[in-house]
Amino acid sequence: MRYLLALFLVLAGVSVFSFAADDTIYLKSGEKVEGKIFREGGINVYLVSDTDVGLISQAIPQDDIEKIEYAQKPQEDISKDELDELVKRYREFQDLYRAGNKFFRNKDYYDAMESYRQAAVLNPKFPQLHYNLGVVYVNLGYPSRAKECLQNAERLSKLIRSPSEKEQELITNIEKALKSLQ
Repeated sequence: MRYLLALFLVLAGVSVFSFAADDTIYLKSGEKVEGKIFREGGINVYLVSDTDVGLISQAIPQDDIEKIEYAQKPQEDISKDELDELVKRYREFQDLYRAGNKFFRNKDYYDAMESYRQAAVLNPKFPQLHYNLGVVYVNLGYPSRAKECLQNAERLSKLIRSPSEKEQELITNIEKALKSLQ
């Protein structure tokens, strides 16, 4: 939960943890992955990496790992009251975003728009949110607003250094949607 919250906070522009040094995972393929290990056990090691768009979580299979070098643990820069408030905001963001998705699936585009717009106030740097809002505007017949949201999604998605398969799919969908509006 702490690292999911950290992901939200960094995306929202709030610095929560100061990482003096990263843990390093050396893979059998010769590659290395740097970040903070937040969970080990089972078949995966879970790592959080600091990127241009915030903290990104990855699961690395134990079988792919040659060795691990550990750095010091992160130091917290935030009071308990501030953290509690940020957790509340994170949960509110999640609730609004999920509500928007539910409204969208039910083709209730006006309520989806309202939920997404409120979620964007809480987390304006989430590319999927801007994409979803852009698609809602297309369905409501507001092409100029749709284009603006899709351009925001495109700008934010370009900050992703090494997109996952799901993030690459989002980037492709953004490009297609923008082309359809031209």
